[in-house]
Amino acid sequence: FEAYGSMDLLIDKIIFIWNNFNEPHPPIPDKYKTKIQLVRPIKNSMNNRYNVSQYIRTSSVITVDDDVVLTKQAILSLINEYEKNPDMLIGLDERYYSEDGKYWLGQKSINKLVIGKTMMWNVKYGDIYFEHSKLVEFTDTHPCEDIAMNFLIRSITKKEPVIIKP
Repeated sequence: FEAYGSMDLLIDKIIFIWNNFNEPHPPIPDKYKTKIQLVRPIKNSMNNRYNVSQYIRTSSVITVDDDVVLTKQAILSLINEYEKNPDMLIGLDERYYSEDGKYWLGQKSINKLVIGKTMMWNVKYGDIYFEHSKLVEFTDTHPCEDIAMNFLIRSITKKEPVIIKP
C-alpha cells in the first residue's frame, strides 16, 4: 500500500483482492491519496484478479502479484504503451511457447506470453473471460489463468502481447 498509495496521479484505485479465507486481511490504511478497495471473493481463485470490472472506473487494469512492487517509471511505461495499444495485453515478464505446447523462459520463439505477475489489459477482457464458464471452471482447478488470458486476448486481437522493459 505504501508503494502505490501516493501514486494517485498514475493509479486511480488499488483493488486489493484477499483470497485467504483462513486469515484475516491486513489492515487497510486510509492515509493515502489513492483509494484502496478491499475485495473478499466468495471463492479462492486466481481468476479473481480478472473479475474486477465492477470496481474499475478506467478502461485499463494493471494486475500485480503481492510480491512485486512496480516503480513509478514501470507504471508510466505500461500506461504509455497502453495509450498506444489499448486493445493489447502488455506486460513486463515474457515467456515463450512452441507449437507443440512446450513452455519456457529463456529460448525465444515467435510465440510470446506475458506472465500474470504483472500485466496490463483492457477491462473489457475481464468481462469476456468470465463469459466463458468452461474456461473459468478449468482455470479454477488448473493454475493457468494468466495463460488463458493471454490466449483470450490473442484470439481477439490476432497479435502477440507487448513486452516492455522500463
